[in-house]
Amino acid sequence: HSLGFLYDSVSEFLGFSVLDGPGKVMGLAAYGDSEYYYNQFKNIVSTNKKGEFAIDLSYFNYHLDRVKNRCSDKFEKVFGTFRKDGEALSQRHKDIAASLQRILEETILYLSRYLRDISGSNNLCLSGGVALNSVANGKILEKGIFKEIFVQPAANDSGCALGACFYIYNVL
Repeated sequence: HSLGFLYDSVSEFLGFSVLDGPGKVMGLAAYGDSEYYYNQFKNIVSTNKKGEFAIDLSYFNYHLDRVKNRCSDKFEKVFGTFRKDGEALSQRHKDIAASLQRILEETILYLSRYLRDISGSNNLCLSGGVALNSVANGKILEKGIFKEIFVQPAANDSGCALGACFYIYNVL
């Protein structure tokens, strides 16, 4: 149940590499209509009153093994065929990107509100690949959920090295 794996998987579905795809999909989302596939993504991502979210993993393969196609046949039945290398971007691809971005933003806003309510803090520190989604981060500020947001500079997987250094220094 990872928003990062969700975004990576749909990026791959849209024909982008997992490494640079999410940033491209975030930009592509601006050209799509988020209404078109919104309900389909609402069926995939759910939240509860405990500040948790869940991904319907039947739409994906990434949790089963390191597979090339992270999206399952079920995902393809709902969203159409995978975009092939070199294939032109269609409006369908843009609409999928927009709907994905919208569901990501809504989930992040929900989690942000929950964290503010239980912590009482006006400050938020983010890390992890999803923390690089500047559009979603901007929405947190725009909605006034937190007054200050700090995104750790090595917010993606490169932060693992930073964490290892802190662990070694502070624990070992």
